[in-house]
Amino acid sequence: SIAEHLVSTEIAVTLDGANMAEPSQNACSGEIHQDSSGDGIDGDGAVALTFTMTHVSATGTAGDYVIAADLHSYSTGNQANGIYRMEAVESGPNTGVFEGTVAYVVMNTDQANDSGTFKTPADYVSADSSDIIMMLDTYMTGSSAPRVNYGDTDVLGSTGTTVGAQLDANTHTGTISFDSDSYATGDAATLTLVDADLNTDSATVEVYTGQDTYSAGTEIFSIQCNDATCSTDVEILLVEDGTDSDTFVGVFTVPDDWGEDMEVGYRDTRDSTGTASIYYATATIGSTTGTISLDSQVYPTPFGKSGTSGCADVSSTAYCGLKNGDATDYTSLSLGTVTVTVSVTDPDFTGDTMSASGGLVTLRLITAGDNYIIFTAGDTKANALANDGILGPLTETAQGSNVYELSVSINQAVTPKDDSAAHYVLGGSTVLQAQYADARGDAGISATVYDSATFDLRNGSLTTDKSVYVIGQTMVITLTDPDLDLDSATAETYNLGLIEWDSSADGSELMNTAAFTGNPTNLEETGDGTGVFQTTVDIPSTIASPGTGTALEMGELVTLTYRDAGRAGESHVASQASADTTSVDVEYEFNISNFGATITLDKTVYDWTDTVNIEVVAPDHNQNSASKELIGSSSLPVKISTRNGQLCSDYYQLKESGEDTGVFVGYITLAGINGQAINQQGGTTTLSATAQYCDGSSSGATGGPENGILRTLGQDDGVTVTYEWVDGSVALASAIIQWNYSQIEFLDSSVAADGTTTVRVTDPDEDLDDTKVDQIQIELYSDSDSGGIKSSLSETGEGTGVFEGTIHFATNSISSVDTLRVSEGDTVTAEVTDYTLPGPDYTSSDSLLFAATTTVGTAFPPLERAPAANARVVDASGSSVAEVSVDQQVQIAADVSNGQSKDQAFAYLVQVQDASGVTVSLSWLSGSLTSGQSMTAAQSWTP
Repeated sequence: SIAEHLVSTEIAVTLDGANMAEPSQNACSGEIHQDSSGDGIDGDGAVALTFTMTHVSATGTAGDYVIAADLHSYSTGNQANGIYRMEAVESGPNTGVFEGTVAYVVMNTDQANDSGTFKTPADYVSADSSDIIMMLDTYMTGSSAPRVNYGDTDVLGSTGTTVGAQLDANTHTGTISFDSDSYATGDAATLTLVDADLNTDSATVEVYTGQDTYSAGTEIFSIQCNDATCSTDVEILLVEDGTDSDTFVGVFTVPDDWGEDMEVGYRDTRDSTGTASIYYATATIGSTTGTISLDSQVYPTPFGKSGTSGCADVSSTAYCGLKNGDATDYTSLSLGTVTVTVSVTDPDFTGDTMSASGGLVTLRLITAGDNYIIFTAGDTKANALANDGILGPLTETAQGSNVYELSVSINQAVTPKDDSAAHYVLGGSTVLQAQYADARGDAGISATVYDSATFDLRNGSLTTDKSVYVIGQTMVITLTDPDLDLDSATAETYNLGLIEWDSSADGSELMNTAAFTGNPTNLEETGDGTGVFQTTVDIPSTIASPGTGTALEMGELVTLTYRDAGRAGESHVASQASADTTSVDVEYEFNISNFGATITLDKTVYDWTDTVNIEVVAPDHNQNSASKELIGSSSLPVKISTRNGQLCSDYYQLKESGEDTGVFVGYITLAGINGQAINQQGGTTTLSATAQYCDGSSSGATGGPENGILRTLGQDDGVTVTYEWVDGSVALASAIIQWNYSQIEFLDSSVAADGTTTVRVTDPDEDLDDTKVDQIQIELYSDSDSGGIKSSLSETGEGTGVFEGTIHFATNSISSVDTLRVSEGDTVTAEVTDYTLPGPDYTSSDSLLFAATTTVGTAFPPLERAPAANARVVDASGSSVAEVSVDQQVQIAADVSNGQSKDQAFAYLVQVQDASGVTVSLSWLSGSLTSGQSMTAAQSWTP
């Protein structure tokens, strides 16, 4: 090894007398493939290789220098000769396993070209390392396959034993293809080449080129049109789609060679059989006859004169436009110019615009025998609507669509391109013709294609979304008239004054006036080219000036009118001239709602101090769906009265229960009769009734919806509510006001001597205020305390009319407040005096006492207080008689006992019936049993 003996040794190499470009100073190995001037090695002649080593230290002996020089020679298609030495590397410390890799590169005709940079085989091979890359000219398989040999010393110490391994090195057949069978001029075509032999460097993305003619050494394919050079020089770069890929892709623009075959020939240096071959891919550069189309088959007839000419065949002084609802007036509209969009579809064009000198599209107007060119379009001139009738390029609708458009405006009178007399567009007579001259149609042959459309007038219609509307409700107006769709590519807008309102409130009112609120304020087309125009209008309460005009009435009939100036079958729209009769009124009728009103009270019978809840259902007065509204006005009043009189001098108001309900609610309070005797805490008193208030604080003209206080006249009265929901129509509801009898009760039938019980009085008349808890007074006494007590009962809740109180019983205490002295077995009585008795049997000055009782102590049913048991027949001595004879006197006896803790009076009754159920004997006796006493009671009987 040189490295063991040389220190800072310089090695200079000359080849055939020329200084060579060395790998690096002090390099022990490397490849030399060109001299110091960059010229390659000429291997055709004899070669002498000379090494010069310059030492800085001791000189070694000749035997210490081992030099190996391996010569490689390569020629594409001829040879690939080389000697490769592998220096295997141990896989790790002390493993005894040595490794290396072998890869191969197949030469191709473009090997030395790298985007103009010269490359040689030495740039690809690695001949002396652990990872060898060898260069092959063709496939090497079988006995010719690349082989690695290792000279081994075997276990016996013998040398010369060789072990080896080999692997076939194959070549591959390439494929080349277009991404389509046919292209149009200007299309982006994709060329794909697949050949593993071209992947000569797995660490870089490689690029190969091709042009119209093949150049060996710099290109690997060529592209031609009909086996000749294309009209445009085409150079294609095929780029590897990854650093270690077999696929190469290139994109190029298809040249302008209409109708020809586009052919690519790939020169595969070595296919899978090791043979040099050419593989082809072919595609057609096609041409297609384009089409032309107008955006409609029927266009509305333009209206309104243009320039100095008149309105077609009507007076030259007339204005040809759209009339509004008034037969004598016209809306201020611009000319009815029709927009026509011309579309050309031609796959042969791929740019953003389409044009040619002299134009590609011709537009004509044809009426009877007149045939005039009005425009040429698709010229290279870019001026829009030039005075000479030349229009500029058509523009592609979307990139790659191959559809090109241009829009033109056509008036009622159009000056032809030759500046001759104006050509008038007449409905039903004039034809619009569009012509496209395709320079290259199918198979590259020129062709002309056409489309045409007519102009016509059609009848309009007018509708709304409902036939009945509540005032304030939103109405949807729909005007359908294709004659107004002047541009099918645009949603158009017209003045709402095209429609007239006619009703009793106002016989003629254009709907663009302040009386109507439109949203939007104009008639807007529902979409491009629909010919349907809509808006919404709130039904006003008054017509003419809002708030000061004539009010609409319920049930009023409304007629909307649209004056259609372009009637079907006519040649032009109507003029303002009085002699013109082509206009027609298109009408639509609907009604203002007249649903009426209903009044409901929450009760059929009220107490004299009750709350009267009122509900009025009046859908016609729900005129603002976004707010809670009021009803009740001087013209349409709500009135409430009793026999005592009317609540307000003018009207009461009710409020809508919610937004958009049409249900109006409110309430009033009945105040009672001033000075009427009542039963209140502290004893008998008189009612001090609240004054009658309309608004809660005064007896003014108006009030509501929840602050009215109304007095009643007597113990029998009534309340009446009326609402005049429309002039002369009144809804009414009424209910009775009457007094009630008091009811009193103990909630327990018996109470322990030291227990408690609840007394309840039910009397709605004593519920004097529905907003607070009222009280009444009762009297209680017992057998033990006849004087008793007076106690107050409280209402169970606001407005219930039910009064309750707790009473305590005591056997040893004195009676006071809510405690009553009792003894076991006492009967306790509670009394209430009712001063508000219903008529007609009673007057307001009458009163009645109502009472209830309960028992103190254990309570038994009557027949269980002294029960009779063991009934039997005995003789006079008390002995039992088994059989009784006729005329024999016997006793019918039973045992009677008193289990109570008090004396008990009793009656003992004996009843005898015959077989037919007829009573033949009835007798009794009475007596009294002390606490715990038992006895035998008997009555005699003779059968």
